[in-house]
Amino acid sequence: MTLPPTTTFVPAPGADGLGAPWLLPGSERHYDDPAEAAWPAPRRSPQPVRTFT
Repeated sequence: MTLPPTTTFVPAPGADGLGAPWLLPGSERHYDDPAEAAWPAPRRSPQPVRTFT
């Protein structure tokens, strides 16, 4: 995911605090062809919250 230079990701308050979930679901992907979406769907996995900061 590439953000424009003027945009920054701001995690929800407490998103990286003690006891908070540290894995976030990936962003939703939309494909024109359902067959094209069938291959990556089972391979997508949650990402560590620190990869977004």
